[in-house]
Amino acid sequence: RARLEELKIFLETEAWEVCPVRSTFSVHQLREFRFINSAMSAKTISQEGNRSCFTQFSVDGNPFTPSDEIEEEVEEIIDHGGIEDTVSDDEHEEDNVKDDLKHAFVDEDEGKRPPLMQARVFRQRMRSSSSTRGPLLANTTLTVLRFFGHYMRMMNVLKPIAFDVLECLSQLFDYYLFGVYDFFVKDLEYLPDNTQLSSKLLTSLKRISESFIIASEEMTPMASHSTTDDQFKVTKPWVNSAVSLTDGNTLFGLSCRMVAVESLVHLAQQFENLLPYMECMIPESKMSFLRQFVSQTVQTAPELRKPAYHGIAIKALPCDQILQRMVTVKWDIRDIKSQHSSYVDSLVQEFVRYQGRLVAVEKSIKAPAEVPHMLWEGAVIAANRVFVEGFSLAKKCTNEGRALMQLDFQQYRTKVEKISGIRPLPYHQYVEDYIKAYYLSETDTEEWIRKHTEYSSKQLQSLVVTGVGSRITKRSRQRLLTVIEELEKRK
Repeated sequence: RARLEELKIFLETEAWEVCPVRSTFSVHQLREFRFINSAMSAKTISQEGNRSCFTQFSVDGNPFTPSDEIEEEVEEIIDHGGIEDTVSDDEHEEDNVKDDLKHAFVDEDEGKRPPLMQARVFRQRMRSSSSTRGPLLANTTLTVLRFFGHYMRMMNVLKPIAFDVLECLSQLFDYYLFGVYDFFVKDLEYLPDNTQLSSKLLTSLKRISESFIIASEEMTPMASHSTTDDQFKVTKPWVNSAVSLTDGNTLFGLSCRMVAVESLVHLAQQFENLLPYMECMIPESKMSFLRQFVSQTVQTAPELRKPAYHGIAIKALPCDQILQRMVTVKWDIRDIKSQHSSYVDSLVQEFVRYQGRLVAVEKSIKAPAEVPHMLWEGAVIAANRVFVEGFSLAKKCTNEGRALMQLDFQQYRTKVEKISGIRPLPYHQYVEDYIKAYYLSETDTEEWIRKHTEYSSKQLQSLVVTGVGSRITKRSRQRLLTVIEELEKRK
């Protein structure tokens, strides 16, 4: 519990800024992991652990002595502005170039490019920086990794209690996972289907909350001493008040959320990398706990990426405003339109603003290559939901109105593909299938409704009433509406 309380303090004081580690960073470079020789196999470590504790003490010294007292080697994990230990002759020559000449290499077009060009530059920077930067870590992440090293050293030395130590180590990962989720994901709106957390991760989060997080109603003087189990619980961490998660101009603290989520992903990767060593330190009878923990919790932790980044996109796009504009569009027209509706231009302009904010964030933090794609993916999914919802609100719609719907969506898709650089736009079938369903026959409509459960019952009802319902008898229309009600009850 002492370590968890210490971790709680680190989480609550963390600014969630990038800790600039080198691109070659590895846990083996940390002092706490130097007992694991990178050339030493897991089997060798296991054999070392078979020696008695006292034999190891006499040969290796006290394993709990602070490492800076027993070895003078300096950790080389921090990236000092990209300066490495070895500098080439070319780099020396560059240092001799006058500062005023260096300024000539500055991109003078920065800030003058049109939005579409900014999008291309944004993606190129993301890709070019991904191979040279270190992982996105916070200071607290390094602290947790150091805790891992201390605990694994104990596991290797104190074999009789190795499993007990492993349980404590797993709780550190649990608490960090819970903190990142509670700080940066829980407050964001989830998207259906595409972004839901798996049942495994939801089960893990529930287990963590119930097993060693003190609920707010339990935080009283009497309750804190009520049971033995409470002695092993810790209070829920609170995000640092200096961390702003409500400013739309910073995409609701995107840089902080990015550091937190990506540091968790890296922590999970390091845990899996250390797995062979952990397996050699615990009895075979306890192996099922470790394997289940890795499968249930560690390997599912990266799932927080999608709800975190997709949720940002939902908050960034004024979906309600666009929807209100769509409500004013007349879909019961009699002429084929050659000009798209004005709400499409408003939506595209919001994507341009979204791109500008992403570029601003990129200047302060270098994201992994997968992140910008997920940020765009979330925005596209949110916009697609607006299209379908807006179309479903139409009270009357003619075939010419359907053609206008197709024109509007095609115009949006063409523009946003250029802005985002993603071709084809993901999940475009979600909107296109809904528009095409208006033209289906009664039999085909029923089959389509049973197959496409991704739409809400209200959206399906609108499809029946304004689509095939206008061409069939009232009795047939009611039968289709009954099918929708039955499907809704089964959900």
